[in-house]
Amino acid sequence: MIGFVIAMECEAMPLIDIMEAEEKSVLAGKSCYRGKILGCDAAIIVCGIGKVNAAMATQALIMHFPVKVIINIGVAGAVNPELNICDICVAERAIQYDFDITAIDDVPVGYIQDIDKQYIYSDNEIFKKLVDIFGISVTVATADRFSTKSSEAEFIASLSGDLRDMELGAIAQVCYINQIPFASLKTVSDTAK
Repeated sequence: MIGFVIAMECEAMPLIDIMEAEEKSVLAGKSCYRGKILGCDAAIIVCGIGKVNAAMATQALIMHFPVKVIINIGVAGAVNPELNICDICVAERAIQYDFDITAIDDVPVGYIQDIDKQYIYSDNEIFKKLVDIFGISVTVATADRFSTKSSEAEFIASLSGDLRDMELGAIAQVCYINQIPFASLKTVSDTAK
C-alpha cells in the first residue's frame, strides 16, 4: 500500500478525485481516504500545515495501514534562483533548518541526534524514477514558519536548500525512524526572486 501525506485538501484533491474510494475516515483528527489509485492500494491523509501535523499524520498512517512507502506531495517556495513557479521538483533529501542545538552541542544546524543525521534522504530507487520523469532534483528545507525574508532564503541556501516547506523534514524523520521509504514531489509556489 502507498501512503500519501499531503498538507492541504486542495493539494490532495487531484489524487482524491481519481481514487476509487472505499472508505473515508478520520485518523488522528485528520481526513483520511483509503481505496485504489490506478489499481494500487492507497491511503491519503490530509495532515494540515506544519511539522507536528505532518509527523503525527505520518505516524498515524504507518500505524493504521500496511503502507510500504510514503509519498509527500505539495507546494514549496523556491530559494534556488534557477527554479521557477510551477516547476515540479523531486526531493532528494530534507533538512529541518529550524532545528538548532548548536549552542549545546558541536553539531550543524538541522542535525538530529536521535538518528545521527543532518539530512534525511528519500528512497533512492523511487527518487531516480521520479527524477527521470520530472528532471529536477532538490534539497527541501523544512521549518514551522512561512517566510519571505531574503536573509532566511540565504540561510537556507547556505545549507544547500533549494526549496522551503513546512512538512517534509518531519515526514522524512518519521519515515526514517519507522524504516519506511519515502519520496516527495514539490511544485514551486513562489520564489525568493
